[in-house]
Amino acid sequence: MLTLTHVQRLLDDLDKRYPRPWLGRLQISSLYDLREDWPDEYPNADKPGVYFLLNNEKELVYVGKASFSNDIGSRLGKRIGYDSQRRALIRDPQWLSACVRYIATVGLAAEHAFEAAAIEEFIVVNLNPCPILNKVGSGRPRA
Repeated sequence: MLTLTHVQRLLDDLDKRYPRPWLGRLQISSLYDLREDWPDEYPNADKPGVYFLLNNEKELVYVGKASFSNDIGSRLGKRIGYDSQRRALIRDPQWLSACVRYIATVGLAAEHAFEAAAIEEFIVVNLNPCPILNKVGSGRPRA
């Protein structure tokens, strides 16, 4: 079972192996619960960065990024909306089938948006086992 604890360890490893002092420590936000916190704004919604989707058991199921022309809020907003009773509505069939309930993020300053792709890829390639919804290259699971 992959959790945000595993991801934070990888972020710390990334910081050690590839120091980028201009970023500071990469820190995961608090969990956002689509059932309890909706429709409040996602953590780091107005920033580029990396986001993590977790299921009902708080297991990591997807890692994504928002960079350059996107911020985390608009990226998530393409796949999560609200229903007639203003409850969170997951529009993405894969996210729905994975029972996505929680979101956590790592926000970046706009001038460092380009770092989001490297951070996402480092996490995806180094998580073992990889989350169920990410795939890299020739079908190798990706975090």
